[in-house]
Amino acid sequence: MLKMLLLLKQIEMIKFKRTKISSMKKIFVAIMVFSIVILSGCQKYTITVEANNDLWGEVSGSGTYTKGTALQITATANKGYEFIQWNDGNVDNPRQVVANANFVYTAVFANLNDENSSNCLVINTGIAVVDDLANTMVKVEGGSFLMGANEEDKYAYCAEKPQHQVTVSDFYICKHEVTQELWKAVMDSCPNYKGGWSETYGIGDNYPAYFISWNDCQLFIAKLNEMTGLEFRLPTEAEWEYAARGGNKSQGYIFAGNNTLDDIAWYVKNSEGKNHIVMQKQANELGLYDMSGNVWEWCNDWYGSNYYAESNNSIDPKGPLADTIISSLDYTRVIRGGAWDYYTRFCRLSYRNGYYIEDRDCNLGFRLVCSPIK
Repeated sequence: MLKMLLLLKQIEMIKFKRTKISSMKKIFVAIMVFSIVILSGCQKYTITVEANNDLWGEVSGSGTYTKGTALQITATANKGYEFIQWNDGNVDNPRQVVANANFVYTAVFANLNDENSSNCLVINTGIAVVDDLANTMVKVEGGSFLMGANEEDKYAYCAEKPQHQVTVSDFYICKHEVTQELWKAVMDSCPNYKGGWSETYGIGDNYPAYFISWNDCQLFIAKLNEMTGLEFRLPTEAEWEYAARGGNKSQGYIFAGNNTLDDIAWYVKNSEGKNHIVMQKQANELGLYDMSGNVWEWCNDWYGSNYYAESNNSIDPKGPLADTIISSLDYTRVIRGGAWDYYTRFCRLSYRNGYYIEDRDCNLGFRLVCSPIK
């Protein structure tokens, strides 16, 4: 009887072991199947969202996503521009996409100011940011205007007076200040001054180039003209003020495009202590940006503190001759427009000052003008 009981117990143990092994196999198989499902669900794809021109608008939605993720991509046009479609022809904005492959979505923006852009300037260097200058140069129709400050302007300095009539001919002027991207494309490097551009004062392709002396401008322009075959240059002081005032479309504003400085300029009260990306504020009547604030802009003229007294009814004035200026301060070149670290008074359209031609500063840049093609 005892032997029989022991035999039955052994049989039960064998059954138990077989059952346990069988169960473990099932669990292992289940784990493997589950792991395969999980791993297949973790496959990632990269979605890249970009703009056909970074100056014309901003986009969002770039990232790496798990396969099958539904996401929203968005295109936001800057002032003066318009979203047209995505590069695959879809016009929805924002639009829904699914991460099922690595893909680049390009937002196509259009320039609403094309009617002001030159139909004559053609640039074909093969360098995109240089070639795009043809699309950013605004044609300014010449005319006559009152240059300088009137007697009622209580903030005006003596060098801004007397107000006098000036006539300028047609010219082209860039909508924005020369950017860091354009500077690097022409000069191959940033200025070698105080460590170059930095986060402290603003760094990035669409920030204005700064730490630029008048002499630096001349080197840049010489290289640009050699690349393009065109006649880029600095504006005369009269051209600068005429364009900043809105040319023949002027509404008589105190600043470039508005009497409310915060709407059109980065200056000491809103700049947070640095330069800002170009074309983020409201444009003036001609579609020109940042002609008040952001960075000071070099003009070609020598600075003459008494020059306005002798330039009434002048046509295409180019400033005083070097041998006629009367003080050491006057041996400087004109800067206009105010800057991010200056107060309201210095951003007025009639304010003028001079810097020495080798001067560089964190708030000093420039804007391009191009002579008409003859």
